[in-house]
Amino acid sequence: MFGTYRTYLALAVMAHHLLGIPLIGPYAVDGFFILSGFLMTHIMHKTYGYTAKGGGAFAFNRMLRLYPSYWTVLALTVCIIWMFGEEEITTYRYVIYLPETIGAWISNLLLIYPSPSPQSILPRLSPPTWALTVELFYYACIGLGITKSKQITLIFCITSCVYLLLQEIPFVDYSWLHSSLIEGAFPFALGGLLYHYKSIILKKLGLINSPALIVILLLFFTVNPAAALICEELFGIEIERISHWINYLLNFVLIAMLIEGKIPLLNKKVDKLIGDYSYPIYLAHWQIGFLSSMLLFNEPIRGASLMSLKSFTLAVLIIFGVATFIIYAVDRPIEVFRKYIKGKAMK
Repeated sequence: MFGTYRTYLALAVMAHHLLGIPLIGPYAVDGFFILSGFLMTHIMHKTYGYTAKGGGAFAFNRMLRLYPSYWTVLALTVCIIWMFGEEEITTYRYVIYLPETIGAWISNLLLIYPSPSPQSILPRLSPPTWALTVELFYYACIGLGITKSKQITLIFCITSCVYLLLQEIPFVDYSWLHSSLIEGAFPFALGGLLYHYKSIILKKLGLINSPALIVILLLFFTVNPAAALICEELFGIEIERISHWINYLLNFVLIAMLIEGKIPLLNKKVDKLIGDYSYPIYLAHWQIGFLSSMLLFNEPIRGASLMSLKSFTLAVLIIFGVATFIIYAVDRPIEVFRKYIKGKAMK
C-alpha cells in the first residue's frame, strides 16, 4: 500500500518549492527513488522477466505510465504561459519558459535532459522533471539487470554508497564527482536491496510493524529536516549530512513496512486512489502555484509569507482538480491497455 505514501511525498515536494520549506523536497525525491528501485525490480522479476521481449514490454509500459499524463501537463503549462506571459512565469520560476530550439523541445517532450546533472538543463516546462530523467536512466539500468540478483545488487549498493561517503570527507574537494544522475544510484540500489532481502527485513520488522508506527515514521520524515535546521540555527551544529542519511533509513523502513502494512483507516482501494494523485501533483505544482498566485494577487509570489500560504492553499485545491481530470480522462483509459500488456508479459 504505497499510494498515500507517494502522494505524501509529492505534497512534501510541493511545500518545499512553493512555501520554501527547506530540505524536505530533496528528501522526498530520495523516497521516490527508493520506492522506484523496489517496484521496478519487483515487476522485472515477477511480471516481465529479463528477456528481450520482457524488457521491451517493460519499457513500453513505463512510457505509457509517464508520458500521456506528462504531455497533458505540458499542454496546460503552455496555456498558462500564453495567458500570463513568459516574463511573469519566469519570475516565479526561472526554468519555466518556452524552448527556443528543436533540441530543447525534444528534451522537454521526452523527459530526457542530456546531462549528468539534468537539473542544470534549461528550460524545463515542468521544473521537477529533472528527477524523471534520473528515473528513466535507472529504469533502463534495472531492465538491463543491475538489480537482477542479490550479488549484483549488493555490489551496486556498496559502490554507490562509497561514492556518497567520499563526498562526506571533510577538507577534500570531491565536487568533480557531484552529479544528480550518479547520486540517484544509492536510493535505487536500496530499493533493489529491499526486494531481494524483503523476507528477512519483514521478519525483523514483524514484531514492531503497525499502522500507528507507519504514521509516526511519516511524522519523523517531516520533522527530520526541521530538526537539522534547528540544530544549525540555534546551536551551530551542522547535522544536515547526518539528517540526509537518516532520511534514507526512514524511507527504506517506511517502504518495507508498507509492503504488507497500511496507513490507518485506509483500505487498498482508497490508498490506490490517493496514490494516483501523486504524479500529477509532482508534475504540475510549480505551474499551478504560479496560477493561484496570479489569480489571488496578480503577481508571482512564493516563499515563506502569509500571501504565499494563501496561494499555496488555493494551489492545493486547484491541483487536486487538475489531477482528478488527468486521472479519469488520461490515466484510466490508458491503464486498461497497460494491464493488457502486463497480462501478455506474464503469460
